[in-house]
Amino acid sequence: INLISQLMKRGKGLSIVAGVVEGEFADHVELLESGRKHLQEKLVEKKIEGFSEMVCARSIDDGHRFLLHSKGMGVLRPNTVMIGWPDEPATMEPSAMSTYCGLVKEVELAKKTLLICKGAVDFPENDAAPLEGFVDVWWVFDLFPANGLLLLLPYLLQKHRVWRHTTTRLFTVAPPETDLDELRSLVEGMVSSGGMVAKVKVITMSAEDAPRFADAAVSTPALHELQGRQRRFSETFDHLERNTLNTAASLATESHPHETLSTMAEEEPSSILTMATSGLEAVLGGGG
Repeated sequence: INLISQLMKRGKGLSIVAGVVEGEFADHVELLESGRKHLQEKLVEKKIEGFSEMVCARSIDDGHRFLLHSKGMGVLRPNTVMIGWPDEPATMEPSAMSTYCGLVKEVELAKKTLLICKGAVDFPENDAAPLEGFVDVWWVFDLFPANGLLLLLPYLLQKHRVWRHTTTRLFTVAPPETDLDELRSLVEGMVSSGGMVAKVKVITMSAEDAPRFADAAVSTPALHELQGRQRRFSETFDHLERNTLNTAASLATESHPHETLSTMAEEEPSSILTMATSGLEAVLGGGG
């Protein structure tokens, strides 16, 4: 919830922070009311503009579907879903794993952006001392993942006093046959045209070493496409910043994304926040 607070400064959109209670509504009326009240108090405490919600459903799956498809009104429906990673994914019960994977798939079918967060427990409070360090963004075989959202997130965070003194590093992972100088020049131009300040680092890696990303491998046509995107990026970035960045659900759990990729930059100082794509979702994780 601290992440939501620090992202969603006034005028940047509304959030819906929600939870699901499994069972019959008549058996959980008081729990639902107290839960909704507690969430609303948290929104006020963290100065988050938005709404709290607690729903009762016969299964957690059904509750997630209701929140995903029914919350909001008209164009004010949430376009982004934020969840956490399970505490112990290796020991999850099959039913819990099925529920979690079902939610991820449901978000994909709904064509919404999915943010999976790591380190929610240790995320800095709003009144924490200003941080100094790096916010790392990873583009793995994809020159513009999530339509620029991974660059928008650190941009918004760095407007908050806690993150104001941090530096964004953009790591672009490409196959060895890519023209690295051309790729670096294009990415730097695109970032600059969007009014952002980021250190761009290009890293080579074969698709065989990262098979889950292989379908998005950088190609020469993709580089030419990037030139066009560079010209349009400023307009797109302004639109993304103005667009409502809503959150449909916030589950305070911990994730474990992209540790393998982080080892590729071991010679660099470690980051305090990492952002990367993993197929359909974006993953935000604590540094290391």
